[in-house]
Amino acid sequence: MKRKSLGIHVMNRLNYPQKFTLIGFLFAMPLTLVIYLLISEINSQVNFAQKEIYGNQYLRPLRQLRQHIPKLQLLDDRSLNTNLSQPEMRAELEAKIDSKFQNVANTDNSLGNILNAPEYFNKISQNLGNTS
Repeated sequence: MKRKSLGIHVMNRLNYPQKFTLIGFLFAMPLTLVIYLLISEINSQVNFAQKEIYGNQYLRPLRQLRQHIPKLQLLDDRSLNTNLSQPEMRAELEAKIDSKFQNVANTDNSLGNILNAPEYFNKISQNLGNTS
């Protein structure tokens, strides 16, 4: 007696609707897996894009702050020369820097936990607090 494979034996025992159901199920399993992986990849890309948007919102006040700091450093360098000292300009720049830093702090309060940035911002604000 010849030995039949298990697959042939199972298929011979099933009627046509059961055979079509079994074959359909066997084709649907990998398709379901591929669709699941596609949807999970799309969701991860959407989450990444959303974090990029949050990062952009976080960087806007930082860029505004960064514009004024070199000007203050230049004034500090010029203040070493007593002929070029301008205390009213320095006070105005310090006020702008303080307001821009407050904007960064507000943005960090709203977006910092999402972007995992509070520890970095706290280090910066502590360093600024130590130098003042």
